[in-house]
Amino acid sequence: MPDQWGRSCCTCHDKLPLSFTAPLVEPIKDLGSQHDPDWWIKKLVERENIALLPPARALRKEDAEVAAWRERRTARIEAQRALRAAEPEPEPRRSWWRRRRSS
Repeated sequence: MPDQWGRSCCTCHDKLPLSFTAPLVEPIKDLGSQHDPDWWIKKLVERENIALLPPARALRKEDAEVAAWRERRTARIEAQRALRAAEPEPEPRRSWWRRRRSS
C-alpha cells in the first residue's frame, strides 16, 4: 500500500495476483434466496439434533426413551441369566501343591 507520498513499504504487494489480494470469504451454503434472520439457529438445531419441544412433550419423550431402555436392559439381563442357568458349573481347579500335600 503506498503511503501519502506514494512510497510503498514493500514491493511484494504490487506483484501478487488478484486472487491473493481478494478476501478469503466463501458464501454460506444452503441459505436460499430469501433473507432469514434465524438461519444460524436452524442450522444449529439441524446439525446438533436438538429437539425444540414444549417441556411437557419433552418429558413424555424422555420418559418413553427411559422405558424403552429399561425394557431392553431387562431383556438382556434375563437372557444372560438363562444362559448362565444352562451352563454347567465348572469343577474347582486343584493346583499341584494341594495334590502333593494331601498324599
